[in-house]
Amino acid sequence: MPITSIYENLVTVKKLPKADVHAHMILSAPFKAYQDIAGDNIKPPPQRFPGGLNEFLNYLRQEIFIHLKEPDHLRHLLRKTFEHMIEDGIVYTELSYDIHIPLIFNLSWSEAVKIFDDETAKYANKIKVRPEFGIPRETPPELWREHYKKALGTGYFESIDLYGAELHAPIEAFDSYLSDAKKLGLKIKIHSGEVGEASRVLHELKTYHPDAIQHGVRAAEDPKVLAVLAKSGVAVNVCPWSNYCLNVVPTYKSHPVGAMLRAGVKVTINTDDLTVFGRSLSEEFIALHQAGIMTEQELETARLNGLGEQNFQR
Repeated sequence: MPITSIYENLVTVKKLPKADVHAHMILSAPFKAYQDIAGDNIKPPPQRFPGGLNEFLNYLRQEIFIHLKEPDHLRHLLRKTFEHMIEDGIVYTELSYDIHIPLIFNLSWSEAVKIFDDETAKYANKIKVRPEFGIPRETPPELWREHYKKALGTGYFESIDLYGAELHAPIEAFDSYLSDAKKLGLKIKIHSGEVGEASRVLHELKTYHPDAIQHGVRAAEDPKVLAVLAKSGVAVNVCPWSNYCLNVVPTYKSHPVGAMLRAGVKVTINTDDLTVFGRSLSEEFIALHQAGIMTEQELETARLNGLGEQNFQR
């Protein structure tokens, strides 16, 4: 009788302890959570965005964020995020809170943080959360310069991220943000190599020495860059289904995450934006195995890499 892989059964995979270290809070609840808020007035996302990241961002602005108005909406999304993660076997997450959240819900940073903290505490016995502050690169400079200081000044956040339209601004434009976060001892994460080419990943890695690269998949186009990533020991938090949905890779089977891990890169597997892409972390592990992208042992390595991130210390 053939041996069945643990990564072929959804019930089994859900029972495996997992980490999601590339998850944007405002988009980490199931789509149903937004339907609870907006009813029939919300347009479901397409399976793929042929126009890539820009089309995706337009969808968010036009169909998702316009429905978020009340602080209770924020509480609802947080609860549904944690409920889903726990049901999916996620025991640790680095949940990213966007700079715009207080503006969307007309809250001060202290008020927003209280909501984050109150809702997180309700699930503390089931999931460990490292709160993360994030800025999209397309954010107007006068806005992010004002609000990142207020956000980090709360003392709540343990890591920071720089994401959004990767090609919108060079990494050097955010020197004060990245440098101040590093001085505070926060974990530094940069979205790089999602749409930017391998040389960009290398430049941003060498310039700011982040503790983690988000996506990083285009680094696979240059073996020399992969070798640098591998030697650095920096975690590369990959989201394969997101990359397929945003047309970063032409087909799911062609995703380079397996090749990245085999090159020695410290790969983790994550969801990115569950609300829109609709694939749970357990489902992603199974899909990677079924597509022949990663072996069971490689998936185990990636799973343990993710869990190991909770021990991060600067």
